[in-house]
Amino acid sequence: MDKPALQDLDKFVDCRYALVEVVSKRARMLVDKGQGDPQYKPVIQAMHELEDHKFTCNLDYEKH
Repeated sequence: MDKPALQDLDKFVDCRYALVEVVSKRARMLVDKGQGDPQYKPVIQAMHELEDHKFTCNLDYEKH
């Protein structure tokens, strides 16, 4: 499983910081729930899930 290109993932978020935040949160969820594929690192798996539309990101900047 190759890493998706960042340019392909940029269309899902407003900025790269948001991309890092969303992917890292999903990767943490995979680890905490034991849903991660042992062959792949959780961050790579989360990037692929975002690319495959398996989850969406709803960032509310008003909270921060």
